[in-house]
Amino acid sequence: MDIPPHDPDLAASTDGFFDPEVSNGLRARSAHQAVLHYQEQGYDGDEHICSIDLITNLLHFIHSLGESPLEALDKARGHFLAEARGATPQVLG
Repeated sequence: MDIPPHDPDLAASTDGFFDPEVSNGLRARSAHQAVLHYQEQGYDGDEHICSIDLITNLLHFIHSLGESPLEALDKARGHFLAEARGATPQVLG
C-alpha cells in the first residue's frame, strides 16, 4: 500500500464538507489526546500499543451499536488513505 509521509498541513475532506482548518495534523493531535486519555485511565503500554487498544475498543463499541465493525474499519481505511494522499473525493460512505 502506497502511503505518503505524514503531512500535518494537508487538509482534505472525506465527507463532502471541506474545511481548510481540519488538517491531518489536527486529526493526529485529536487522536493523540484520546490515546493520552487512555493511558491516564491505566491502560498499559506505549502510545503505539494504546492506539491499537483504542482502535480495538472502538470496534467493540461499533459492534455494540449493532453495526458492522469490519465495514466501519473498511470505511475508515478509505477515509484515511484519501486524507493522507490529499484526495478530496465527493463523499466516501
